[in-house]
Amino acid sequence: MLSKAKHFFIFSIILIVFSSCKNEIKQDVTSAETIINTDSLTVVQVDAQKYPIWILEFQKFRQALYQNDLPVIKSFFDFPLTTEQADGLLAVINYNTNKDFRKATNLQSEEEFTKYYKQIFRTDFVKGLLPMKSDSLLQNNYASSTSWKVKNDDAQYSTSVSYDASDKSVSISLDSAYGIEEDGNEDNKTESAAILIFIINKENKLKFDRVIMAG
Repeated sequence: MLSKAKHFFIFSIILIVFSSCKNEIKQDVTSAETIINTDSLTVVQVDAQKYPIWILEFQKFRQALYQNDLPVIKSFFDFPLTTEQADGLLAVINYNTNKDFRKATNLQSEEEFTKYYKQIFRTDFVKGLLPMKSDSLLQNNYASSTSWKVKNDDAQYSTSVSYDASDKSVSISLDSAYGIEEDGNEDNKTESAAILIFIINKENKLKFDRVIMAG
């Protein structure tokens, strides 16, 4: 009986020690997760403190375009679009594709936007937005990309973003220049642009407002 009691006592001690170690490990893991989450939150808070809301909203929109995150992209548009807004986006599609889609769609509904949004935000346009530095936007309320060319196209393209504090508008532009000689001579240069205007609303959200076609 004494031997059995001794074995039971030793077994109980082992269980207690094991349970204690397990709890310590669990607490260590929990502490590590808390530290990670706290660090991530700190980064977000610092970013939010450093940049004004229009830059944060532009960053969010640019990321959604790059990741092809359609639900987030659509959150920057209020559907149904007005006739003026839809006609403007159709003009952008024509600018990008040299095709007139006015007979195919009025582009006012969310469903129609879903069909054609990739022709509004062409791939090279989105890529042109990626290198833009938030610090440049902060300092100058403006940033632009380097120019690039598209195969079988004589134009040189670039993108630019600007902010107008007077009406809280953010302009995102796809710019094209024709007639630039190989040696850089710009005597015969002509320029045009498709400019999408967004407004920071009362809820501090960036929302599509209108299109301006220039040139």
